[in-house]
Amino acid sequence: ERKPGDHVSIISDITQRKEMEAALKYRNEHVLLTGLPNRSVLEKALEEDAALPLSHPRTLICVNLSALYTISLRYGYQYHQRMLKEIGAALKSLCTGNDRLFHTMEHRFVFYVQDRSDEGALRDRSEQIWDALRPYLQAHGIGVSMGILQINEVGGADCEDLLGKLMITSEMAAANNHTDHSVLFYSPELDLRVARESEIIEEMIEIAEGIGSERLYLQYQPIFDLTSNRICGFEALARLNSEEYGPVSPTEFILFAEKTNMIVPLGERISFLALSFLRKLEKEGHDTISVSINVSVIQILSPGFAETFLTMIGEMNVNPERVGIELTESAFATERAEMNTVINKLKAAGIKILIDDFGTGYSSFARQRDLDIDCLKIDKSFIDRLMELGPQETITGDMISMAHKLGQCVIAEGVEWEKQLHYLQEKGCDRIQGYLISKPLDEDLALDLLTRGI
Repeated sequence: ERKPGDHVSIISDITQRKEMEAALKYRNEHVLLTGLPNRSVLEKALEEDAALPLSHPRTLICVNLSALYTISLRYGYQYHQRMLKEIGAALKSLCTGNDRLFHTMEHRFVFYVQDRSDEGALRDRSEQIWDALRPYLQAHGIGVSMGILQINEVGGADCEDLLGKLMITSEMAAANNHTDHSVLFYSPELDLRVARESEIIEEMIEIAEGIGSERLYLQYQPIFDLTSNRICGFEALARLNSEEYGPVSPTEFILFAEKTNMIVPLGERISFLALSFLRKLEKEGHDTISVSINVSVIQILSPGFAETFLTMIGEMNVNPERVGIELTESAFATERAEMNTVINKLKAAGIKILIDDFGTGYSSFARQRDLDIDCLKIDKSFIDRLMELGPQETITGDMISMAHKLGQCVIAEGVEWEKQLHYLQEKGCDRIQGYLISKPLDEDLALDLLTRGI
């Protein structure tokens, strides 16, 4: 027998259950940090709209913020999360009409636009996106890349294929982003580029496993000392000769290696080849010549890097004081204790630490002092400007002076003309590297260059 008030309890239970179901549905369909619908909701929307005629305009814009991971490294997880939440709100404010915004991955947002926007209008919209993000990103030296897919022009693609093409486009935009923001529209040609990337990565996997390892080899570019007027060292430069595509640019295959973490095993082989060359130099009496090896931040922060590298030096019986490690300037933007720990271990063994491409990243002379760098390599772009600007207009001399005040050696990269050489000599630059001295050489030609006493 039902007692008075039971119906109130039943209604209350039903209400609570509905609230719980609604809350669960919300959690399943939204990213709680930003409050934006997630990828599954976007997939459902695309599936529902798949039956729309091709005349109905639909466009996807992927906002790729992959570089945001550095914020967490520099300032911590909480700061990163707060910034991501604010970015989500800033992007949401751009939605008008039938636009919808989705938070599909941690550092990816997707606009689903349903209006008649031609390429020019979509580029204007990308500029609006950058303007909204600029206050959050520019101060940290972080850029944004956008991939745009006009669904009508693809035609017949299912939801998974559409999102795959969109992701590829945004990744390609990020890979070729040399500015604060870049935009790339999907085209079938991108599919060919992805196939090329996959095949090159497959070859690198084979090389790491010891199959056709001769495809990865080194060339050596001389470093010339301006005081002694003699070659004092070489930079080891990795080269890949693909069975499918022939010579592949280092900027291309190193990027692929870093994306797939293949850079660690490939880096070990590169180090072995470079140290083998150094051992050959020492055996032939060139025991004052150094060899520097480019190492990515992924390598140097991989577990046991310093121990593995020092063990290799010991087993090959080469002088660690003739070994240099070159790190790009952007590697020093990370405020990580691990970086200091590894560098200190290497320096304690006598290895020299060099900053490569200085002036292109987000480092500083104050940061250099903290890290106790041995040598600074001024990026080629600053050396190129010496051909265009007057001596009073360039800051290259100031960079040399500041580095010297920190007790650092300075190497100018990309020196090709006598005019550049004269300027660098006047400003007290220590060493130069570039085609004025020599292009990168195979091992035998590099040895021959030393034998001829250049």
